[in-house]
Amino acid sequence: MKKGLLILILLVICGTTFAQYQIQTTDGRFVQCDTVVFKKYGVEYLLSSATDDFREYLPHTKIAQINFPNGDIEYISRSPNKSNKKKDPRDFTYLSPHHISLTVGASFPYLNYYSEYHVPNPENDQEEAGFGMNTNLEIGFYPDQMRGFGLGLIGGYNYNPIKSKGFLDYISAYVPTNAANLSCTVGDWHNGYLMGWLGYNFELGEWDYERTSRWMLEAQIMGGAYFVNHPTATANYDTNSVHTTSVFTSQQELLCLGAQGDLRYFLNRKFSLKASASIICAWGSFDGLTKSDYRDGKLIYQSVAAGAGDTFITWIGVNLGIAYTLGR
Repeated sequence: MKKGLLILILLVICGTTFAQYQIQTTDGRFVQCDTVVFKKYGVEYLLSSATDDFREYLPHTKIAQINFPNGDIEYISRSPNKSNKKKDPRDFTYLSPHHISLTVGASFPYLNYYSEYHVPNPENDQEEAGFGMNTNLEIGFYPDQMRGFGLGLIGGYNYNPIKSKGFLDYISAYVPTNAANLSCTVGDWHNGYLMGWLGYNFELGEWDYERTSRWMLEAQIMGGAYFVNHPTATANYDTNSVHTTSVFTSQQELLCLGAQGDLRYFLNRKFSLKASASIICAWGSFDGLTKSDYRDGKLIYQSVAAGAGDTFITWIGVNLGIAYTLGR
């Protein structure tokens, strides 16, 4: 009787001693732990061999599965019964926030969208540009140790038609006074941008740390360069029976800042629909307005028609597109 009781006690002690968590990493290692605490982007664990209470951290992207003391298994970067293979495309647990996306949408001028060349007094002319379009390509990466914060690049193009007639009046001063048969046309704004961003990824849905929701929300602040092509003005006229075409152009790189919010809905683990809303502001000065004179299609003379001119551009973008998940 005493011998049986002693064996039972030994079994209980051994069971308690060897009842451990086991983390299997994506590179094939096995980590024995006494405790595992699930966090939003990984787990904190206490090593069985630890001599103090310091908890290690391991991100989800480095964990294949977790074996519980009671025999349960939590699959994180792999699917059940598939060894080291990737998770099923329709498995929406532990989705990766890393992505590349392409979106297209509308561009709405906001506050001011002008240059001094066509709006000498912007306070009295509030319709310098009209409704347009924009498109952008974006890549985002959320380093494991940053636990929700991410870095990325966004590059794009935006178009807005010019609405102010001030530029036509402006360039007329640079046409010879004896010009006959004068006709002038003005193009539109065609601009590009390249910015870096710092963002944070919010998970939507049940707060169960498994990231089972198919929705992700991201907020970003952006900064970089804005490449501005001032609307081109073209004047056609005759002087002494000789036809001349004068083209007025200017290009400039400006500083720009912005903010953006993204909402993604996952169709599967790799592809998601993406909606974004952004506001971008660029400001600075054009170095000058260049006048190029052509006769019979050949450049005959080029000069600086006007000196530096301030510009201020602000617009709101609303885009829709598709994103491709990088990683798991």
